[in-house]
Amino acid sequence: MKVLIAVDDDAPSREALAFAERLVSERDEVVVLNVTSYSELVPFTGDPFGAGIGAVALDPTSLAELDDRAEQLVERTAGEIDAKKTDVVVEHGSPGERICATAGEHGIELIILGSHERGAFGRFMHGSVSDYVVHHAPCPVLVVRHMTAATKP
Repeated sequence: MKVLIAVDDDAPSREALAFAERLVSERDEVVVLNVTSYSELVPFTGDPFGAGIGAVALDPTSLAELDDRAEQLVERTAGEIDAKKTDVVVEHGSPGERICATAGEHGIELIILGSHERGAFGRFMHGSVSDYVVHHAPCPVLVVRHMTAATKP
């Protein structure tokens, strides 16, 4: 089976990776994906009315450092996976869109990713990558709930 594991460097992602490690075997092919969304790095990259007020430019050195960290993350993660073949991919843009597009480009049969378990207000403000992927992916999606959220009454 071809499996895509979407990772970033937070607790929900590490929990999804731990679950994926139990699921993936030596017969499987894995793509480890990190999507860097530069817009999440600045508090305000434009106003909601489209006037462009408050647009912020990040310097190329900072962007290169972020790309280096993303590459290190996917390489380190790939080293933890026991699969027949493991590829690493770093993408830029909207995480949900890039996860779905990468899955289609690589013929993925299952996507595994973590969930931050945000409430309604958090989803409204930040969106929900896992929700987007569940509704737009070209294949089945396994969303691993964040353990602290899963244990709340």
